[in-house]
Amino acid sequence: MKRLGLLVMPLVAISFLTNCSESKPYKTVKRTVSFNIPDCKMLYGSTEIDSSGTEIELPDISPCYVKFLLKADDNTYMKPSDITLDKTTDYTFDSDSGDLLINVQSDLNITGSCDMYKSLEECTWSQISQISNLGKASDAFSVGDTKTVKVNGLNHKVRIIGFNHDELSTSTEQAPKYASITFEFANVITNSNRVTTTIWDGVYQTSGDNFDYRESIINSFLNNTEDNNSVINMLPSSGDIKNPDLREVIKPVDKKVGVSTDSGHSYIATSFDGDAHPYPYLFLLAHDEITKDRRESYAASNEGTTYEYYKQHDDKNSRIKKVAGLGVSRTYWLRSPRPHPTTHNNSCAWHVSMSGDLFGDLTVYNELFGVAPAFCI
Repeated sequence: MKRLGLLVMPLVAISFLTNCSESKPYKTVKRTVSFNIPDCKMLYGSTEIDSSGTEIELPDISPCYVKFLLKADDNTYMKPSDITLDKTTDYTFDSDSGDLLINVQSDLNITGSCDMYKSLEECTWSQISQISNLGKASDAFSVGDTKTVKVNGLNHKVRIIGFNHDELSTSTEQAPKYASITFEFANVITNSNRVTTTIWDGVYQTSGDNFDYRESIINSFLNNTEDNNSVINMLPSSGDIKNPDLREVIKPVDKKVGVSTDSGHSYIATSFDGDAHPYPYLFLLAHDEITKDRRESYAASNEGTTYEYYKQHDDKNSRIKKVAGLGVSRTYWLRSPRPHPTTHNNSCAWHVSMSGDLFGDLTVYNELFGVAPAFCI
């Protein structure tokens, strides 16, 4: 949980007097209340109290407890804290409701600060997207934070593996270049009907003497929006862009893929082009994105750089993924190609074993491994 400030969003709220009843025949007195908490607002009735001072009229009685409404930028995931009044006076503050009850006997100046109080798990995907779009993701959350996602009827954990790491497919001179957050599934995705079976328990490609990840059946299984059984269509969706769920806030990115030009003897890191090879919403990690151990002769260069999570956890135990819902370790595919150790043709792909070791000596059309895709917000 981190402190977060500098988010500005509008408020709609009403506050009211608590025990200073206007119906009683008291004389009135004017008090000036000023309020200065960055990125928060305070309302007295329909009047917003500002930093230069707002004059309010109150019954001239003692005590006179006045209820204000104090809210941070977006009260669904922010709250004000550390309230300070410049004079000694009675007050109570409920940071969850925003109710600030003050015995107003003189002019007052109110200061304080705002804190992030919801964890990644507690935030909705809409809120996470809002924070990300404001450029505050790395202030609000940390690498390694997790959130529960329901896929095909079963709960899975996704975790943050990096900030501002992946280049957006929509980046321009005016638009942001990088996605704010990259998540990965912490375990291999499972099937809702048979929890002992991974949702993708199959080969990488049906044939593979010179396969291309962009054209693989795994990539299609992850991203084919026209297939109801694809992973992108299994993700939670509201169907409403104004109140989005996970599927609506995922952003396509421009990932690099090792493509062989000489039957597997060497590879060139090649982008998705957005046409014949649509930019992916979900993708498998590459060899160099999951470890700092560069294999010059066996992995395509420039497919990607190591995510911060795997810089911090560059050991095989951190790469182990289990079958979600069962707890049994499972081998899973990466997107990086590797030449066959005997024939040297382009028919193998890197994968992570049940013990977390990296291997690339098995063919893409014979082995039945799972998937643990990543995506960006």
